[in-house]
Amino acid sequence: YMIIWNPIGTGWVCNYMGTDKPNATICGTDGICWSGICRENLVANGEFDDSTGWTIVGAWTIASGKASIPNAYTPGGFPGAYLSQDILIQPAKRYKVKFSTTFLSGNVGSIRAVIGGTAGTALSSGTEYNKDITAGYTDTKIQIQAQGTPIKIEIDNVKSYDIT
Repeated sequence: YMIIWNPIGTGWVCNYMGTDKPNATICGTDGICWSGICRENLVANGEFDDSTGWTIVGAWTIASGKASIPNAYTPGGFPGAYLSQDILIQPAKRYKVKFSTTFLSGNVGSIRAVIGGTAGTALSSGTEYNKDITAGYTDTKIQIQAQGTPIKIEIDNVKSYDIT
């Protein structure tokens, strides 16, 4: 199978085998094609249009389409400051978590995603968090956790997909 972007901008085309093959599926603008199957994003308001759907703990703020810790906040170790949202997950399934990151000047902290209580690998530099995490049995939440002395960061476009 092949994965292409639909030229009219309506999403990824999954299982495209040529114009004479009718098996293709459009995954939608917020979905991905994973192993030949459309997977929909489980996170609501991951573009941070406002704080709707997010629980905020610590120094996180949501404004101008980003979640950020703009000032040198010192939450200590994980979980530190975090954002969380209930999403439709099942324990022991694998989920891809992606979001864009901007580490601000003076940052010495790191950030990670947690699915169902299981933490992904922490990131302390770069422009994208992109990790596969097997959900734990603790809860049905996605958390974005920040820690450091200090942490200064912006994130956007949080997405999570079932890739089991």
